[in-house]
Amino acid sequence: MNFLSSKNIQKLFLHKNSSFDTKKKVNIILSPEFYWVRTFEIPVAKPKDAVKLLPTLFEDILPLDEYSYYAIKSDENSFICFAYSNDKILNAIKNSNLSLSQVNNIFFAQNEFLEYESFVIEDISFAYQDTILIKIPNKFAPDFKKIDDLNSNIKLSKNKININYYSSYIDKKMIFVLSVLLMVVLTANFSKGLILSGEIDKNSDKIDSLKQQYKLLPTIMQTKSVINKLKKIENKQIKLREAISYLFNFKKSIKKGNMKRIKAVNNKIEIVFENINKAQIKNYIQKKYKIISFQEQFNAIKYEIEI
Repeated sequence: MNFLSSKNIQKLFLHKNSSFDTKKKVNIILSPEFYWVRTFEIPVAKPKDAVKLLPTLFEDILPLDEYSYYAIKSDENSFICFAYSNDKILNAIKNSNLSLSQVNNIFFAQNEFLEYESFVIEDISFAYQDTILIKIPNKFAPDFKKIDDLNSNIKLSKNKININYYSSYIDKKMIFVLSVLLMVVLTANFSKGLILSGEIDKNSDKIDSLKQQYKLLPTIMQTKSVINKLKKIENKQIKLREAISYLFNFKKSIKKGNMKRIKAVNNKIEIVFENINKAQIKNYIQKKYKIISFQEQFNAIKYEIEI
């Protein structure tokens, strides 16, 4: 629990060359160079459900790395979505002469400067283009407003992110200590296991009796078989959600036309469009999925798609 008031917490803007000289608690606003941001139309109601789909939606955009994701609902099915590298942010904080214990909360600049169309901070120029905050060359920003004091000019939003600090604390010495402790625990468990092995045989009949009483599967092999079947069902549902999300987003590529109906049957999706360019929608679908058949009637086209 944080008992400090916001007045006692300093606001800092973090970019890749930042260097700070403070011992206070700080709220950090991340420069756009530390994250990727896009607006997606996703057919879910809550941001936490949208986040589950972001690894797929961002996969063609991001370089290889481990990423965390964040989403803010901006319209009925529209979300402002973020991807960021936990480790890169932690390294930048440490390289800026801050200790991780000083950090109170972390925010994206995308959400914290909305009252400015453009601005300059620490001699770096930024502007919103199509609602996305981007860095621009200073020569194109002669009249941009300079923000010299974050603490008086910026009121932070509620959109803070969670950073995993623990991986950063574990250095080689700590790994060695943990390894030694693990060996001690394993040795103790092994000794205890030898003592208990005799008791296991005595309990085998009781275990079989309990399996029969609660109608459990008799073997691990059978249990694994059930688990594998459930995993296949889960994978099928994931593929279905990804396909539906992709089809719902057709208006990012095709401005004219409407989706009239969509239905999933086994490994197929039936979808009907109205008043849409036939060539454009066909090309859009075939980028990711195979069209099994299509039918045209008046101003409507029905496609059957394999997923």
